[in-house]
This record gives sequence, structure tokens and C-alpha cells, in this order.
Amino acid sequence: IRRFVDDIGGKSSMALPAMDKASRKRVHELAAAFGLSSQSKGNGLRRYTTLMNTMRTRIVKEGRVKAIMKRFGNTFDRAYDRKNGGDSKGRLPTHREGDEVGKEAPKIGESNIGFRMLASMGWSDGDRIG
Repeated sequence: IRRFVDDIGGKSSMALPAMDKASRKRVHELAAAFGLSSQSKGNGLRRYTTLMNTMRTRIVKEGRVKAIMKRFGNTFDRAYDRKNGGDSKGRLPTHREGDEVGKEAPKIGESNIGFRMLASMGWSDGDRIG
């Protein structure tokens, strides 16, 4: 939300991913603290929030933002994607320094344009990137 507010001259609205009712409520509270207008759209599991700039968008109530974030701590992001790798509480995965992200993802084939591009720069299967 902060990046959206700071992007002067950027987009006037931003759609967030689908989330549960409690998370949408928190987003609406944060939007008000950032001087944004917010609206939930969609139905059921596809319900999401759209944030829109207003005339008061640049006036951020930092104390209110901190209070909201403190109240909800690390339970803020609860996406609906429970069946595709999320846990039973709907939390998003967290990664720590040194974790191998995507380790269990299927390997890309040699016909993939990304594979060919990396191979042309000297990368070979099994090498790390970054």
C-alpha cells in the first residue's frame, strides 16, 4: 500500500488479490489511514479489494497505520489459496535467508525460452542463479 501511495503520477487504483473477510477489513482500515478509498468486489472466494487515490491520499496517519499493524501482527496476509500449498489456516509461506525457493518445482525443459537464454549465457542445469 505504501508503494502505491508513494507512486506520484502512477495508477489511480490498485486491485489486491482475493482474501478472506477479516483480511479485507484490515485492508479497508489501512486504506483509510493512508487516505485512500477502498471497495471490495467479487463474490465468495474471489472477493478482493480495490484501492483508489483520493484528494487526501498523501496525508498518511502514521500513528493509525502503526496501531493497525501492531493489532494484527503477522496474521495480516491470509490468502484463499489453501488447496495449492497453503496450510489449513490459509497463511502464506514464509522463507528465511538461505532457503531454496522453488526446490520442488518441476524443471523447465530445454525447449523453454528461459532455459535457452540462460544456457546461451553459460548457465547449465544444476547451477544456481543469483
